[in-house]
Amino acid sequence: MSEIEFLQAALVKTKAMLTAAEQGGWSKIAELNAERVSFLQQALPLSEEDSLTDVKVILAELIELNQQVEKYCAEARHDLQTELSQFTRKKLAAAAYRGV
Repeated sequence: MSEIEFLQAALVKTKAMLTAAEQGGWSKIAELNAERVSFLQQALPLSEEDSLTDVKVILAELIELNQQVEKYCAEARHDLQTELSQFTRKKLAAAAYRGV
């Protein structure tokens, strides 16, 4: 595989990560990310033989998709923090009620 093919494979994994994020498949994202990292490590450093234009296009799309994945992850983290906070308040209220 050439460096550009490894970058393309990383892009495919990133697209799959976005799909998993949209569906709430958090464990799948971790698995796909490990595979993506492997592809990126094999792609870098890029050789001078690769078309700089092709590389820029792939990297720009990869970055854009990654930002979308990060957005979904941040939203999910916020939702979990909210749920945990509500759980903690209910637990404290129940403890206070039992203590009365």
